[in-house]
Amino acid sequence: MQVGIIHQGASVSSLWGKSIPVEGISILQKDVADTQLMNACDVIIDFDFETNPGRIEWYRQTAKPVLIASCLLTLEQLGITNEPIARFNHWPSLQERNCAELAVKEEQYSTFESVFTQLNIDFETTRDVPGFVSARILASIINEAFFALEENVSTKAEIDTAMKLGTNYPKGPFEWCNAIGSKTVYALLHQLSAHELRYTPASLLKKAAYEQ
Repeated sequence: MQVGIIHQGASVSSLWGKSIPVEGISILQKDVADTQLMNACDVIIDFDFETNPGRIEWYRQTAKPVLIASCLLTLEQLGITNEPIARFNHWPSLQERNCAELAVKEEQYSTFESVFTQLNIDFETTRDVPGFVSARILASIINEAFFALEENVSTKAEIDTAMKLGTNYPKGPFEWCNAIGSKTVYALLHQLSAHELRYTPASLLKKAAYEQ
C-alpha cells in the first residue's frame, strides 16, 4: 500500500506512535494535494486540511480513502455523505498517541478499518462533532487554567507544575496551549460555546488568541 501524506514542513516520521515507513507500506509526501499524489497513492492523509478546507472538492472526486486533519470542521459541515472521507484528531500530543481518534460515516467504517489494519495502527471512532472527545476535554482544561489565571490563583508556571505533579499530566495546561496554539484552542471553544455555555472561552484566552 502506498500512503500519500500532505504536510508542510518537516517530513512526517511517524503515524500515531508508529515509525514509518513500515514493511509493506511506502510513503509519498508532498506540501500540497496534486494529481500525481492522488493518482499514485492508495490512501491520502492530509495533515494541513484545516488550513486548506477547499481541498475537500479534490477529495470528493476520488474513490480512494482520505483522512483529513480536522478538529473544527465536521463531515456534516463539509457535506460528506457517502464519500470515503474520515476526520482525525491532529492536535499535538493527541495525534502522537498510539491510537487514532476518528469520525467516520457508518457506511465507510469498513473502508477505514481496512486501512488501519494494513497500517497496523489501532483506532477509535467518536461522534462527528467538533473537537471529537479528547480535544474537547483538553480545551476545557486549558480554559479552566486561564480562568484560574484571571482570578490570580497562581502563575502560569505554577499552574503547569501543579497539574503535572497533581494529575500526572505530561504537560501543564499552558504548555499544552503553547504547543497547540491559543488561536486553535480558542476557535474550538468559541464554536462549542455557541451551543453550550460551559465552553465559553476565558477572556485571557481570547486575548492570547488574538495576539497570536
